Amino acid sequence: MKDKRIEIRQRKRENVQRSTQLLIDQDIDFTVHNLGIHLIITCNKGIIDFWPSTGRWIHRNGKDYTPGGRGVLKLLSFIEE
Repeated sequence: MKDKRIEIRQRKRENVQRSTQLLIDQDIDFTVHNLGIHLIITCNKGIIDFWPSTGRWIHRNGKDYTPGGRGVLKLLSFIEE
């Protein structure tokens, strides 16, 4: 059980590193919060909250939140639309 937890934590750390690097490589403007666990992306579609450890993202639509999705590649596709 302990080994599984360690494996999950390691995978999440790797997700944060890879996803953040992809955003940097694509010149996406973002700010880092909570030591990189939460990224706030500013783009032509508005503001997007992104959690790279899980891949979850939500588009802020004014005061409301529009369901986003999961995965940095889907996020990049959404931004480029």
